Amino acid sequence: MIIAGLDVGTSKVTTVIGELAPDGVLDIIGEGTVPSQGLKRGVVVNLERTTEAIRQSVHQAERVAGVKVERVILGVGGPHLKSVTSHGLAAIRRGQSISAADVERAIEQAKAYPFDADLELLHALPLEFKVDGQEGIRDPVGMAGVRLEVDVHLVAAGRGPLANLRRAVGEAGLEIEALVAQPLASGLGVLSPEEEHMTVLLLDVGGGTTEVAVFREGR
Repeated sequence: MIIAGLDVGTSKVTTVIGELAPDGVLDIIGEGTVPSQGLKRGVVVNLERTTEAIRQSVHQAERVAGVKVERVILGVGGPHLKSVTSHGLAAIRRGQSISAADVERAIEQAKAYPFDADLELLHALPLEFKVDGQEGIRDPVGMAGVRLEVDVHLVAAGRGPLANLRRAVGEAGLEIEALVAQPLASGLGVLSPEEEHMTVLLLDVGGGTTEVAVFREGR
């Protein structure tokens, strides 16, 4: 299975192509990096230049990997990213254990946070569950209780910057498989197994923006 990631930054555009092995290991088989002249502080300011840089970056990576890329996982960064921790809850019928559907109901309630209309939700990341007031629960499925609560970290991005980024990727002949906030992607990529169980502050200094993310116990 071929997976491609695209990072459209202020100073450079990078494409990475990986091949997912049956054992779950991702082998990097191609990479392409070109200068970026169509963005400022992580936001598209020149659509034509951004589109051309994406084409060149993807083409470089394709030549190295020897495969054709049609879909990419797109990193999203910039000052328009916003995040907040929201609370959700779900009532559980007496005598029944907590199901995956109950967990989803609680998360959906947390996702109803009233973001501004110009923001689009990217991620809903469960941090911690509570069952009848008991804290520190990672996975409540199968547990007994009548009240399920969850704290969910919501990450959103500006609709305008997202629309321009999507358009540049589309005009480069690519489909977007998924969107991922750059600070989250950076953390998942560089944190060691030991650091995943600690509280870690990740600082990503780019060509036009500096982004900060805090990971606590791998979340």
